[in-house]
Amino acid sequence: MKPVLLMPFACAMLATCFEISRGGETRLGELLQDPSRFDGRTVVLHGTVIRLQPHTSRKGDRYYTFILSDDGKEVLVLMNGRPTCKTGTMVTVRGRFDHPSKRVDAVSVICEQDPGR
Repeated sequence: MKPVLLMPFACAMLATCFEISRGGETRLGELLQDPSRFDGRTVVLHGTVIRLQPHTSRKGDRYYTFILSDDGKEVLVLMNGRPTCKTGTMVTVRGRFDHPSKRVDAVSVICEQDPGR
């Protein structure tokens, strides 16, 4: 009886170890395949910056949006402040995913590879 009770615990521990070994990164395809599972959660995504655009809020604050693309999948990223990455750059985005708007509110955007180099 005890081995049966330990099986769900062991599976949960294995899944946690797998996430840690991947650095907590979520694949964009995985996010878009089951977006409700990630709603309101912090995600770490990797991809290419496409269509970087400046915006101004009603209060007059500047913010930027871009499309994060990976393997034919895309998601909108919103961030405060100007990103240091240019269009075409590989980046890692960490932020909160909003399922209804299919948007990631970025906390950080780290440039991985600049196409101009």
